[in-house]
Amino acid sequence: MPASLVPDALLSPDGLIAARDRELAAVFDGWPLGHPDARLVQEYLAGRAAGALDISGRPTGTDGTGPTGATIAEASGGDAPLPLSIVLDDPDGALALAVAHSDSGPVLAFADSIAAEAAARRSVDAVAAVSDRVRSAAPLQSTAVAERDGPAAAGDGEPGAGGGEPDAQDSGTAASGAGAPAEPAEHPGLQALAVAARSASEPCRVILSAPKAVRVLTEYLEVLAPAAEEFLVVGRDKHMSRGLNAELAKFYDRVDVSPGRAKSRLLIASRPRSAASQGTASHAPVPGASDRIPAPRTAAVSTRVPGIPDIRVSAFGACFGGPTSDPGSELLLDAVRSHLGPAAPATDLPEADGSPPAAAEPVPTDADQPVAPRRILDLGCGNGWLLAALGALHPGAALTGVDVSRAAIASATVTCAAGTPDGNGSRARAADPHHSQPTCPRLLLQDATAPLPWGAGAEAVAAGMFDLVVLNPPFHDGTTIETGTARTLIHRAHELLAPGGRLVCVFNSHLRYRPIVDRVFGTSVQWARDRRFTVVSAAVPA
Repeated sequence: MPASLVPDALLSPDGLIAARDRELAAVFDGWPLGHPDARLVQEYLAGRAAGALDISGRPTGTDGTGPTGATIAEASGGDAPLPLSIVLDDPDGALALAVAHSDSGPVLAFADSIAAEAAARRSVDAVAAVSDRVRSAAPLQSTAVAERDGPAAAGDGEPGAGGGEPDAQDSGTAASGAGAPAEPAEHPGLQALAVAARSASEPCRVILSAPKAVRVLTEYLEVLAPAAEEFLVVGRDKHMSRGLNAELAKFYDRVDVSPGRAKSRLLIASRPRSAASQGTASHAPVPGASDRIPAPRTAAVSTRVPGIPDIRVSAFGACFGGPTSDPGSELLLDAVRSHLGPAAPATDLPEADGSPPAAAEPVPTDADQPVAPRRILDLGCGNGWLLAALGALHPGAALTGVDVSRAAIASATVTCAAGTPDGNGSRARAADPHHSQPTCPRLLLQDATAPLPWGAGAEAVAAGMFDLVVLNPPFHDGTTIETGTARTLIHRAHELLAPGGRLVCVFNSHLRYRPIVDRVFGTSVQWARDRRFTVVSAAVPA
């Protein structure tokens, strides 16, 4: 199998690809080693622009021409503006730079993870020749929200954490901060992409790093396919399921599979179908949104944990686990129920006259007299099920959820607003001043590995603010197993706890995170264990 998609002439030392390689090697050590997906996209776009490759990534012929070899810009006429390229879920900026170097016009970079988007931005800014042509989708979120006349579902922390099928569809309602009125469910990130697509003067090209879940692709297609002349998915062979091909075929009449190189390949969708025939129309649109903004999947989720009602859980495609409860989180919740007593009134809520809350008091840690937490943080809240369940378990506590994923915060917003199927969610609590939990959970879009404080002023999250931090740390970065994030989150949990505060952490038992907890906290206690998961607890000295 040839080592490259393009002919040797395009790879010569004095050729354009070689010049771009030198710039990329200054940013990524050993380039192109370690970046097979970005390299494949680089060669594909260079070969298309030179007329050496057709749309499927195969040679056009010895004369360098072919009916499908033209780029979008060439097909639209020499004087037409170059199209917008939208790069999705680029983990480190290599994809965005490969696209920007292809001379394909402006590039919009968007990632569900704000940590990945920030990392990509740093890489792009290191290449002065193209950095001004690559912009982030994050500033477009405010534009999208303004078009919707509603507040963003995500929190305001922008330094950059973090299954099952639905029984019914429910658009839900959203709450965007303590005491905020509920609004229709929305996903500001997808809305920002819709704004960008509508603003493009010419059909755009989309390049997506292959997702773990087909549903992620589905949502991007529903938002962007109406404006995308071509939709490319790039990934490792082992991660490219046939479901991706099938989903692309719902929106495009032609789907090509490129030759594989370095165990990566491209799916190239072209010839968009009419809007009337795109997709499956299997879900209801979010109320008030563009008809291209998909609603989250929603299901009523039951648990065996005593005292926890069914909770209506919602999840957008990129939210880990879908609209269900995680078995590890269920074990953690049951351990919290078993070891911590009934809740006391939250002390960090605003006073009746609106003045700031009183300073937090240390939480007693007498093992014979367990004290229920009054300020609870879910560090990596995902779809919000655990946060909502903790609210049911401790109805007097003030709840905060943090996640690095836009989809997770949008999902948790809907979940916490909907609550139980009988409507006992944060919207009902906000409307009832006599309810024991009169405020909505506070949800922050935030990279929890970033140093404290998060945010500024009265809304800042700072050290020592919480009595209980619950943590079900991730151990995948995309499709790669990694444990560094969990280590950092355990350290961050220690900082966030007030004197006497407690971490409760669940993890896959084979990962052996307990020694890390012991090193950070001094000691820990195993609270629960089953055949897959371990729950440990550790306290900060009072």
